[in-house]
Amino acid sequence: MMRISLSAIALSLACTVGFAQPAARPAIYDALIAQQAKAHGLPESFVHRIVLRESRYNPRLVHNHCFGLMQIKHATAREMGFKGPASGLLDPQTNLSYAVPYLANAYRLADGDENRATALFSSGYYYLAKRKKMLASLRTASTAPVLAETAPPAESKPEPQANPIAGLFSLLTGTPAEAAPDRRASPIAQ
Repeated sequence: MMRISLSAIALSLACTVGFAQPAARPAIYDALIAQQAKAHGLPESFVHRIVLRESRYNPRLVHNHCFGLMQIKHATAREMGFKGPASGLLDPQTNLSYAVPYLANAYRLADGDENRATALFSSGYYYLAKRKKMLASLRTASTAPVLAETAPPAESKPEPQANPIAGLFSLLTGTPAEAAPDRRASPIAQ
């Protein structure tokens, strides 16, 4: 009896280890994911993380009214601008075209926190966007690609920051805080 129990445990552990292996990432979707991630200002690795989590790279997966690689609902895809039937979301390019902007909105509302963005992607973010007054700035599939941020010109210098300790000191002593010296003034003019 003891041998049967140990054999059963060994067999169940062997089966579980086989399922615990991460799914191989098919390179066929890399270019599509890279293109959509770049267009919507997302880290490519984050989009891959969501695709792995939602469908394990199975573009034909349908579960609980969610479709394709990123398991987007038909109603959500329509909010993003999709006009076709739900079965159209089983096409990887179509699925990514509508699900990645939705993920980009969640990422932006989560202030770049990937874990929070994942939760918002799964549960929805309408009320958070409304509370943050960001409904008008949400992305859709037809939104123009995100442009790389440009660095400020070399000659512009940041404004001098007020010394917070001086402000606290003036509050405690009742004397006015000294103004920060203007570092941009020419030494000749002084």
